Amino acid sequence: MKKTCTFGLLILLIFWMACCKPTGPDIPDIPDNPDTPDNPIDSVDTDTMVIDSTAVLIFYTDTAVHITNPLEDEILVQQNNGHISVQSQAAGMKFVLSGARQDASFSIASDSSFSLILDSLNLASSIGPAINIQGTERTLVYLKDSTENFIIDAQVYSSELNTSTRSCFYARGGLIFGGKGKLKIQSRSQHALCSDKYVRIQDGELTLETEARDGIHVSNYFVMDQGSLQISSLSDGIECDSGFVRINGGKLSINSGDEGIVTSYLGQDTTINSSIVIEQGEININTTGEKSMGIDASQDLAIYDGNIRIELEGNASKALKSDKNIFILGGNFELIAKGDASWDELETDLSSAAGIKCDGSLQISGSETSINILSTGTGGKGINVTGQILIEDGTILVKTTGNQHLYGVYYSNAKGIKSDANLTISGGKIKVETTGGIGSDGIDSDGSLIIEGGEIEVLAYDDCIKSLQNMTLNNGNIYCYSTHNDALDTKASLTVNGGFILASGAEGSKNGVNCNGIFKINGGSLLATGGKNTNPSSTSAQNTIIYNGLGNSGDYVHLQTAEGSPVMTYQFPRSYSVLKLMYSASDLTKGKGYSLYMGGEVTEGENVHGFILGGSYTPGTLLKNFNITYTVTTVN
Repeated sequence: MKKTCTFGLLILLIFWMACCKPTGPDIPDIPDNPDTPDNPIDSVDTDTMVIDSTAVLIFYTDTAVHITNPLEDEILVQQNNGHISVQSQAAGMKFVLSGARQDASFSIASDSSFSLILDSLNLASSIGPAINIQGTERTLVYLKDSTENFIIDAQVYSSELNTSTRSCFYARGGLIFGGKGKLKIQSRSQHALCSDKYVRIQDGELTLETEARDGIHVSNYFVMDQGSLQISSLSDGIECDSGFVRINGGKLSINSGDEGIVTSYLGQDTTINSSIVIEQGEININTTGEKSMGIDASQDLAIYDGNIRIELEGNASKALKSDKNIFILGGNFELIAKGDASWDELETDLSSAAGIKCDGSLQISGSETSINILSTGTGGKGINVTGQILIEDGTILVKTTGNQHLYGVYYSNAKGIKSDANLTISGGKIKVETTGGIGSDGIDSDGSLIIEGGEIEVLAYDDCIKSLQNMTLNNGNIYCYSTHNDALDTKASLTVNGGFILASGAEGSKNGVNCNGIFKINGGSLLATGGKNTNPSSTSAQNTIIYNGLGNSGDYVHLQTAEGSPVMTYQFPRSYSVLKLMYSASDLTKGKGYSLYMGGEVTEGENVHGFILGGSYTPGTLLKNFNITYTVTTVN
């Protein structure tokens, strides 16, 4: 005889029901807003650039330099075998550089802001920087539309130069780049582009290459609004040593031996904000060195939108890193960490590679946020946070494949999502796979763990969801499958108030639910299987049945009322020679009769991680008819 399963809608409602919640662990205390600087107001309208009659024109050739200087009383232009030196007392001047020469440079000292217009310029310096700006005021570098410009510095800098002039393109003041042209800067021994104040890219196509140091090195800040920036560097791609970095838009590509983007200030001056802010843009970063981070902020890292791809080759490297807090409020991320853990002499501990690492707290929100993390090295982490984690929304996929990393008596385990403090999930779609080996936990909190909602799927070699302090499940769809350990594991108390939970632990001594403290079920639906299970407390508000027996992979277990109405059908994803099955739902009623079947067949219906919604069940072997007489009823 076949029985039609008419309970599909009821189960779907159970999936998302929220019940009255007792007092539990507090939601993580994460700052309401990131501590980041505003967008600088120092910008220039580069769309109206006009070369007027007062402009100083400098045209390089292989045999001479042709100079047109309409303001000789205020501007002194000198040359020495192709090396141009300018001293200017005029404000708002325009200097136009064009032509080509293999042994040449341009140097200027000015107390006022001016514009430097590059019009098909090609310079190769033999004494130091190709362009050297000694004035402390702002310089607009305008790349004339449709032009290609190239500069390269000396292999060895002249001892007569100031040691601060440490780049192919150097400025004591701020630099703003605009225009629709192209500029390639190549350094053979120093930074490619350096300012003692700031660099802002409003437009243009810049390509920077350095064989020795940073692509861009600034003190106060780096801002990119639009345009294209490609950097290839032996050291950092972009470093700001006493300020912040802000990406408002544009396309940024970095290949570096060390950090991709870094703010490195670690001093005591509280007026210095060394955060990193990403509003929009396309960012692609590849790093190769050990402990080389993709984006590394010494204060907060806040990301609002954009497409970000980071791939790391080196051991102990992190794609997104902050010494304080990380706020991911939007954007699309692909973060790949290939390196192993390595020994950190300074910390006298192992340091792991990770997709996301912060020493403060992490917040992830935004319905359009998409994060894809792959960590393949030994001891590798997906998300590793010293402080608290709050996940409010978004789609998150974390996969680690590495095994445990051993170094003498020290070890580092691969983890999917790890918090040293409290961890709260209130929404989003989260999928975690940690298949490497011993210690490869899916979601792991050293504090309390709260799930308020969302869809969470965990496949783990070790524990799927684990906490050292209280675990509270209030809502959401939670699917856990551990190949070698427990599905849910807490060293303290576990309270289930709502949601739909499938917890599949390994056979033998492993648990679907392992709780060292008080285990209470007050609402929701929970189906847990394992070689063992922790029994819920008799003070639970909701009834539970426990079946002790065996189960074969692919077989169905079916529960129905004595009248024949279906309650639960589940298909075992693996075999248990010794099985402990626990099922709790709001429709299990004391004093009512039930029948438990093993085997049989299901036609139609939807299989949700083994749980059958809808369809028809043809009974197999009747295991037992029983009545629910206690809060926890055992069926043997």
